[in-house]
Amino acid sequence: MNASPRYTQSGDTTWFKPDAFGLFIHFGIYTVAEIEASWPMKAFSSEDAAGNSAERWTPERYYGLAPEFTAEDYDPVQWAAIAKDAGFRYAVLGTKHHDGFCLWPTRTKDFHAGNVGPKRDLVEPFIEAFRNAGLKVGLYLSLIDWEDPDFTSLPASDRFSSPLRPHDFDPERWNQFLKRVFGQVKELLTNYGKIDMLWFDVPGWGGDIWHADELKMMMLSLQPHIICNDRLPGCGDFVTPEQQIPMSPVGGLWESCMTMNENWGYHPDPEKYKPARKLVKDLCEIRSMGGNLLLNVGPDARGCFPDMAVERLKELGAWLEKSGDSIYGAERGLDYCHFWGPSTRKGNTLYCHLTSIPSPDFEIRGIADDPLRVYLLQSGEDLVFERKHHRIRISCAGANLDALCPTVAVEFKCPPASLQFSSTVFTSHGDLLWGDGK
Repeated sequence: MNASPRYTQSGDTTWFKPDAFGLFIHFGIYTVAEIEASWPMKAFSSEDAAGNSAERWTPERYYGLAPEFTAEDYDPVQWAAIAKDAGFRYAVLGTKHHDGFCLWPTRTKDFHAGNVGPKRDLVEPFIEAFRNAGLKVGLYLSLIDWEDPDFTSLPASDRFSSPLRPHDFDPERWNQFLKRVFGQVKELLTNYGKIDMLWFDVPGWGGDIWHADELKMMMLSLQPHIICNDRLPGCGDFVTPEQQIPMSPVGGLWESCMTMNENWGYHPDPEKYKPARKLVKDLCEIRSMGGNLLLNVGPDARGCFPDMAVERLKELGAWLEKSGDSIYGAERGLDYCHFWGPSTRKGNTLYCHLTSIPSPDFEIRGIADDPLRVYLLQSGEDLVFERKHHRIRISCAGANLDALCPTVAVEFKCPPASLQFSSTVFTSHGDLLWGDGK
C-alpha cells in the first residue's frame, strides 16, 4: 500500500490537464558526441543508452565534451515557433542533468554554461521566447549531481552513484550539497519571472533525505502557482510514467514522458524516429485515460532541432489543427468494453479515435441513448449510423478519412447512459458513462 503524500499543498494545477500536450527538451554537453545524457558513464543497458551511447564512456572523456558544447546556432525563438505550430501548450527545458552541467550561470558551482562551452545563459532566452509565444514554461532539474563532490556523501545504489568518485558518508557534506540544490531551485524561480512547473528527476531516496517538504514550501513561497512532478518525493502534483503508456488510467493528474526515437539527447539516425501515425496514436491513448503527453526533442550541439523531428512535429501540428477538440480540454472517454479504441469526450460529445481500422465500420456498444449527429471531426462530413441491438453502428465507407488518425465525433443530447444487463432482463436506466473520476 502506497503511503499518502507527506506534503499535499499544490500550486495552480487547473491548466495542466486541459493543456494535454507538452514539449520536453534535453540539451547539454552530451550532444557534442551524439550520445545520451549522462548515462554513457554508466551504460547499464540499451534501455538507458542506445546506438553510440551503448559504449561505456569514462568520466574524463565525457566531461571533456563540455568546452566543445558551444550552441552557436541556438535560437529559442525558432524553437518556440516550431513548438507552437506543432500544437504544444507547454514546454520543459532540461536545465541540469545528472552530469551536473547547468545551462544557466549559477552561483552554486563553476560547472555551468556561463563559464564553459556556450559562455552565456541558455535558460533566460528559452523562457522569454516560449512565454512570448504563449506557451507555459517548465524547467527540468535533476536532483542528483555526479559532478558535485558532496553528492557522494550519502551512499546511493550503483545505478545512481557518481561515476567520478566513491561514496564517503558525511552528513555535514550532504547538508552542503542540499544547500546548493536549494540554491539552484531558488535561482531558477527568482531570476526569470514566472515559471509554471519544475520537473524534478531521480531522487534516489525518500523525501526526508531531500528535505522535500521544505523545498516545496520554498518553491510555493517564491511562486505560489508553481507545480512539480512526483519525483520530488511525497510532494508531487502529478505522476510521471516514463517511456510507457499505463495499462489502465492512473489516479489523479499524470503525464507520460516519451521520446520521438530511442534517445533523450540528440541522435541523428532518421530511421529511429517513430512515424507520425504512432505519435498521434500515443497521444490519443494517453488522453483516453486522462493523461498528458510530454514528447521529447533532442537538439544537436549547435542548438538546432533535427530535421526529422521538425518533420514529425509539422505532421502532429497539422493533425491537431483539425483534431484538437478531441485532445485539449478533453476528459476520459469510454472503457474498451464500449469502444475498442481510444476515445475522449467533451461535454456531450464523444470522440472516437480510429487508430486502427480493420473495416470501414465500427461499433459503440451498450449505450442507452440515440446520437443526435455523427461526423468526422477533421472535415465535418456526416457519417451514416444506426442504433440496433443496443449498439451504435457507424459506417465510414466512402468517407475522406484522415491519414494519421480519423476522429469520429458522436453528439448526444446529454451524457449518455450505460445499459445495465442481467441474465434475464435489461434496463435503459443505467449509470452515466462518464462523470466524477472519468
